[in-house]
Amino acid sequence: MSTKHTAYSELLDNHGYDKLKAWIEDSLDQFKLELIQVLYPIFIHTYFDLIQYKKDFHSFFEKYSKDFNKPELVLFSSFTDISNIKENSIANAYRTDKYTISMGKYAFNLLLNFCEEKELNYILKLINQHLDIKVFVGVKNQVEGLVSCEMQPVNLTTFLVSRETEDSILKDEKYRYDHLETFVSQLRKKRENKNAGYSASYINAEIEKLKDITKRISCDSKNLPSIFCYTVFNSYDELTCSEISEDLKILALGFKNSKIEIHSLSGPLKKLKKSSELEKTDQKEMFEETEKEKLIGHQGPIYSIKFYKSNKFMLSSSQDNTVRLWSLELFSLVAVYKSAFPIWSVDITKDFYFAFGGADKTCSIYSLLSSKPERIFTALSDVTCVKFHPNSNYVFYGSCDTYIRMYDIHTCALMRVFTGHSESITCLDVSHCGMYLCSGSRDKQVILWDITTSKIINTFTTHNFPIFSVSFCWFGFVIASSDSECVRLFEKEKGEIGVFYTKNTSLQCVKFGYRNILSCVGPYNS
Repeated sequence: MSTKHTAYSELLDNHGYDKLKAWIEDSLDQFKLELIQVLYPIFIHTYFDLIQYKKDFHSFFEKYSKDFNKPELVLFSSFTDISNIKENSIANAYRTDKYTISMGKYAFNLLLNFCEEKELNYILKLINQHLDIKVFVGVKNQVEGLVSCEMQPVNLTTFLVSRETEDSILKDEKYRYDHLETFVSQLRKKRENKNAGYSASYINAEIEKLKDITKRISCDSKNLPSIFCYTVFNSYDELTCSEISEDLKILALGFKNSKIEIHSLSGPLKKLKKSSELEKTDQKEMFEETEKEKLIGHQGPIYSIKFYKSNKFMLSSSQDNTVRLWSLELFSLVAVYKSAFPIWSVDITKDFYFAFGGADKTCSIYSLLSSKPERIFTALSDVTCVKFHPNSNYVFYGSCDTYIRMYDIHTCALMRVFTGHSESITCLDVSHCGMYLCSGSRDKQVILWDITTSKIINTFTTHNFPIFSVSFCWFGFVIASSDSECVRLFEKEKGEIGVFYTKNTSLQCVKFGYRNILSCVGPYNS
């Protein structure tokens, strides 16, 4: 072994990781969150060096790895030789690329002074070789870790309804007298009619949406929304997911036993009669009314459900590695889209394209007419939630690797990476204006992002449990989030403006309707 390697080996014997960890944990809260960022990369490189120099790496890993909830640690725990590090793409990335951290100037000076005072030369060497600490004064720049991308221009323009819906409204004079007269007059001034390309049911759904939006209430810290809470009894250990339609008229419940229940929240469900019965009935009696329907077809727990805007179809994903398309007129299975791994989340855009993410560490985009994906985007770990931008040009997905990625669907280019959470991303929502992203995580934080700059606008830390769901209100900056004990309301600048506790209901889903009425649902813990 060379003199250089011998010196480094001796330095490694007194790595001082325990001293650094103890000092950071005892630091003032205003600096702790910034300083604690260095612990994970220093832990990783110390562990890799101990493997390389055949030191006691097993006990080091066992002692400190439990401090971090990182999916790659499961893989790293099996390493016994330097060759394992070189052969693993993630481990090799830690060794070849610098880990980026944003840190305030004062916190950075405190870190250097402590290492110099305690003669932690090995730690200083790691910081110099493997960390890229971006020292800032003022606003923090959120580009951290091993994942980053070039800041490309994005088109975040959104439209209240599709162009085809506008055409349909302009052609039909009756909408002049149906709360839409202002909207119609503005459209006539703006442009000429074009041919429609969307289905009639989609256009009708958007027209109903416009009617509701014209009746919406303003939502802010002085005008809190009304909240409807739906409790599911005798299902605390069985209910795995729930979803409310955009118009707040239908509720879907997914269970561990692979069944899905559909409930009406406003009037009875209408089920199309069987073909044998239709021959004997009048056209006005084509549908039979029911309060609840069951959908059976999956072979594992249901993880995600999404309604089509028209409420005529619904998608569900499951542990059985499939996404299934259901008709909500026949209440029967229409199509099956297969994957190789369990699928955690699904989302729909334009009632034609849908995206899902799962345990295969990818986000896949499908069209209804194809059994093969149109696009596939990757992550470093399981993709836990997916969300389309309102203009349908971009898709966001969160992962167990703590990152949120934004891809351009047309060019497949990585447009933005959002870093700021410390644990798995659990839910996403995009504001209806298309400018802001909201995320919830197992780290009990709700973060509001500026999509254009990918920077954090505000971090809301008042939750006591992992976040289940987030939702933006219409034409405002109020955000609702839910966990296993309450619904919390936040405003963009003011922070928390309201909290509403349940007696014993874990709220899996929270959603603002078009009129800014908030609905939530969850199982009762008896």
